[in-house]
Amino acid sequence: MNDTAMLAEGFGHYNEMCVSCHGGPGIDPGELAEGLYPKPPKFYKSDDMPDTDEAFWIIKNGIKMTGMPAYGPTHSDYKIWAITDFLLNKMNKMTPEEYQEWIKKYPEKDDDAPTP
Repeated sequence: MNDTAMLAEGFGHYNEMCVSCHGGPGIDPGELAEGLYPKPPKFYKSDDMPDTDEAFWIIKNGIKMTGMPAYGPTHSDYKIWAITDFLLNKMNKMTPEEYQEWIKKYPEKDDDAPTP
């Protein structure tokens, strides 16, 4: 974890799938998040982050009776670890300006490309 390529991979997935509910540095959650109960946590503003194994498990399996989907059926463990790495080791350290720079630096890519 904390590998630049893995962080960039995790960022791409987070920005594509997670930011609309959880927000990001300088980005408020979208309209969809307003109707969810319980409200999705805003991790970029949180001091109460899950530990590594718990974050991976939640991303992979989702949380029943909430709006948190399970990404295990559609994403490899590598991709889920990449999201976990970005969430826990990079996002809270980013400024809104840096997050915007990463959007330009790491644009969405073809998700069908092979990953390790």
